Amino acid sequence: MTSSTPTIKAVTDGTSTGIKDPVAELRHDEAQHLISMACDAVNATGEVLHEVHSHIYKPAGTPAAETQRLLLAVLTCMETAEHYLRMLDEVLADVPDPGAPSEADTDDPWAQ
Repeated sequence: MTSSTPTIKAVTDGTSTGIKDPVAELRHDEAQHLISMACDAVNATGEVLHEVHSHIYKPAGTPAAETQRLLLAVLTCMETAEHYLRMLDEVLADVPDPGAPSEADTDDPWAQ
């Protein structure tokens, strides 16, 4: 069985020299790190949430204070994941979309 790994390339500055825009490269690296951190935060959320689930379903039960401490950790992990995803959204909003119409084309919504 073969697997293919998608390749993501940094955005070039559009010149024929092929020199990459250092800011675009930084934003690309930032996007990669942010999505990795968001995935880590979501995974941590699931792991701690599973622990909360186990505590609640223990036959002998678990002290409520311990379960609440774990629940707070779950909420913190979720908030952290959301924070990273919002940061990623800002990074992606700064990346120019080569397929998007130019600004001149979007100024007049009635223009044909």
